[in-house]
Amino acid sequence: MVRIRPLMKGDQEAYVKAHNEGYSTEAWYGSLETALKLEDFLKLSYDSTFLAEVSGVIVGLIDIKIRDKIGDIENLVVLPKHRGRGIGKALLETAIEFLKDKVKTIRVETPIQSKNAIKFYGKNGFKHITNAYLIESQNKSKLEPYLGHNFYFVEDSRYWIPDNRQMELLKKLEANFSVIGKFSVMTKTMRAQKQKPGRRCNLLSTARTTSTTNSSSPSSYVPVRTTSEVTVWTIGHSNRSVKYFTDLLREHTIKTLVDVRSFPTSKVEHFKREQMEKWLPEHGISYVWLGKELGGYRRSGYQAHMKTKLFGEGIEKLMEIAIQKKVCIMCLESNPKYCHRRYISAHLERQGANVIHIRKKGQTGLLRF
Repeated sequence: MVRIRPLMKGDQEAYVKAHNEGYSTEAWYGSLETALKLEDFLKLSYDSTFLAEVSGVIVGLIDIKIRDKIGDIENLVVLPKHRGRGIGKALLETAIEFLKDKVKTIRVETPIQSKNAIKFYGKNGFKHITNAYLIESQNKSKLEPYLGHNFYFVEDSRYWIPDNRQMELLKKLEANFSVIGKFSVMTKTMRAQKQKPGRRCNLLSTARTTSTTNSSSPSSYVPVRTTSEVTVWTIGHSNRSVKYFTDLLREHTIKTLVDVRSFPTSKVEHFKREQMEKWLPEHGISYVWLGKELGGYRRSGYQAHMKTKLFGEGIEKLMEIAIQKKVCIMCLESNPKYCHRRYISAHLERQGANVIHIRKKGQTGLLRF
């Protein structure tokens, strides 16, 4: 059983191990890619990373970077003994799901030696558009006027040439250089998809293909549906009694309540934050306040807030809890239709999570609003 989940604190060593083991069997390993060190992990700057897990062991990973409406797959790795099981495809589909509302194009750059990877992307709707090159040159003075526009500095005397047109320019400069690696640049155009309210999705999986790990060279990312699911419940406290409220949570065996009110107070005394921090644990439910990150009443509007780093941090904290325990987010309104929970819910569903809105006793499944 494959489980796909976001990268979390404490995953550093497992990430580095999977990264190095996954790439070590590639023909180009050593020249285009070298072993990642644990201290290098802190320097990585991806927009999102997902891990594929089997029986608690990380067997694959995918890194995503968004640049100017292009979603780059920076790394897509599956350990050798787990290949051929659909994990790579799962990763690809996950990336597509993650990126579909964020970018217009998904891009991947794969060393031309990786015939299977190129074939894999072709089967999944990617088309070859050009070649990219990793070169080495000591003629920094000739290249410098073009850096950041035509060519990109990688490290030492290495440079990234993003397409064939820029390679022709490089040749005209008569700068002595040698080609270290040639890459097939493949893209997939995203089609706008409308998601129906209340849609339930399985959590997606992750695997990788091939590219350099350098953040200045573009790449791409992917997903697939797995048997493992992450579910997040939502509830509005309204004017309910403590007993009725806790009965609702117990029906769904909720272990953690996440308060997403910007101002965690209430006219109903027992729904004030300081009170809930006392009586919820007495009923076996922990209390977490994420109102700073996920609370409503934003001056610029909540949809604008959803694009901020703070919102992303809140979602990450929420998912860290949801992966380990049954979690329910709470605000005031009993009907999510009239609460900013609807925006959080829609975002979670786009990420592949199930969302269940708790409205009444005896509820057995998803309630659409």
